[in-house]
Amino acid sequence: MLTAEFQRETESLLQQVREGDRLALNKLMDRSRSYLTQVMKLQFDPALRKRVDESDVVQETLLNACHRMQDFLDRKPMPYLIWLRKNAQERLIMQRRRHLSAEKRTLRGEITENSSILLADLLPAANDQPRQELERKELIAKVRDALTQLSEDDQEILLMRQVEGLSNSEAAKVLDLTTSAASKRYGRALLRLRRAARNLGLGESAV
Repeated sequence: MLTAEFQRETESLLQQVREGDRLALNKLMDRSRSYLTQVMKLQFDPALRKRVDESDVVQETLLNACHRMQDFLDRKPMPYLIWLRKNAQERLIMQRRRHLSAEKRTLRGEITENSSILLADLLPAANDQPRQELERKELIAKVRDALTQLSEDDQEILLMRQVEGLSNSEAAKVLDLTTSAASKRYGRALLRLRRAARNLGLGESAV
């Protein structure tokens, strides 16, 4: 999701915005909308989706980003896309608190096939066989099942790192954690995912 080319082009637009180019700001917002839409598809709670349209959260985030753009350009506290992702996370948390009960809910939502394949790259092969020998549908189903057995925090850090493509330091900024704490959370989440996957037949030895 966060390719080097995407980030370079975004930084170029930011520089143009800094120089007062209004057209560049419009292009930046279009690019930001595309990025946030992908983020929301991964992070939007299905229970929340019944009450709130994810596009509304994207729009709210973009409006807030426009309002705070000059402050961001003056301070540049973190890379723009991470700042935007953090902004979206704050909007999403507020919506959850507003619309959902305190019951712990999964972030699994509607995990796409592509996301499942990316997460499967973190897993050992099943029964010592090359992963490509597994039926695609079976692999996707088992990865989804394994993911649902994890806590919300575990799911979140795995999706950020493996599917969204955030680095450890970038995920730490979004989650308001130290880099060390984010690394430890990711490591623990990975161990739990592999353990859950092994129990479903996607690995043989204990982790």
